[in-house]
Amino acid sequence: MPGSCRWAGQTSRTPAAPRLERRRDAALFGYAVGPHSWKQHLLPPRLRLLTTRRDGDGGFEVEEEPGPRGAVAFLGVRSCELHAIAIQDRVLLGGRHTDRDYAARRGEVFVIAVNCHEPGGTCFCVSMNTGPAVREGYDLVLSEILDGEHRILLEAGTPRGVEVLEELGGRAAEASDRAAGRSAVDGAADRMGRTVDAADLRDLLADNLEHPRWDEVAQRCLSCGNCTMVCPTCYCTSVEDVSDLTGGTAERWRSWESCFSLDHSHTHGGDVRASGRSRYRQWLTHKFGTWHDQFGTSGCVGCGRCVTWCPVGIDVTEELTAIRANSAAGDPETLIRGPAGEAGDDIR
Repeated sequence: MPGSCRWAGQTSRTPAAPRLERRRDAALFGYAVGPHSWKQHLLPPRLRLLTTRRDGDGGFEVEEEPGPRGAVAFLGVRSCELHAIAIQDRVLLGGRHTDRDYAARRGEVFVIAVNCHEPGGTCFCVSMNTGPAVREGYDLVLSEILDGEHRILLEAGTPRGVEVLEELGGRAAEASDRAAGRSAVDGAADRMGRTVDAADLRDLLADNLEHPRWDEVAQRCLSCGNCTMVCPTCYCTSVEDVSDLTGGTAERWRSWESCFSLDHSHTHGGDVRASGRSRYRQWLTHKFGTWHDQFGTSGCVGCGRCVTWCPVGIDVTEELTAIRANSAAGDPETLIRGPAGEAGDDIR
């Protein structure tokens, strides 16, 4: 499609300024991921859970929200996003209690993935071992080849994918087609916009909970929650009950929530994380650290959305690199108090 566009991310420490740039080729998938992930279709930002109505006898009738109907297809899913979906599967389906709505939506999805040939300026999936090549979790995977004849290489990953592939027709792939596809993926890996050393991040962060870097980032962070809203793996939600003016009908709604909000950590008696410093630290240490304890993997897939859409240009790769370079572990001078020297400001 002539005139395809791509996202161009900002440089380090500058406010988010993504822009569209017109391409000079006919690439159909020549773009980096935008602000919205596939999470919005599997875990909707706002969902009605149930409705209650008064009956004529003074009681209540409870009606659960019906599940989604019909199969859907996701077209153009990148490897980082496949890893994000797999992470949410472990969170919402892999525990003792599964999310009924998520399970219904997830079971009907036909995934058409695409090998990424166009990383953005804030992507770092290579560092997180989540891309750019698609390895699993798909029904069909596409590789768009622009070298020579414009063509698309298709491979099936499931019996459903094989059925669709057989109906599409086309010629058998040659060795040159496969080589061109691998070359395009290798080129994307070489052009990755960001890098970060992901080794032992759990222990690194656990050993540096009072690192002075948390003070520095707190001076910039707005606690707006943009990073959590665009993150394809964040799964926190809140539940709200609302009623009509007569009190005859009430509804229960679930909405996305952010650990950057004060209410997120509110318990009887006050807010657990009252400072922006403690909320940012909670998010970063959970995403890259304690997520391993809960689910066995990192909570980050390196898509770079949190960097791109931060209004003050906070870059997680920069923050992690700074903590590693100036590790405060074992230094008694930096393991005393919170950001303003006030004990108790940063409850863990």
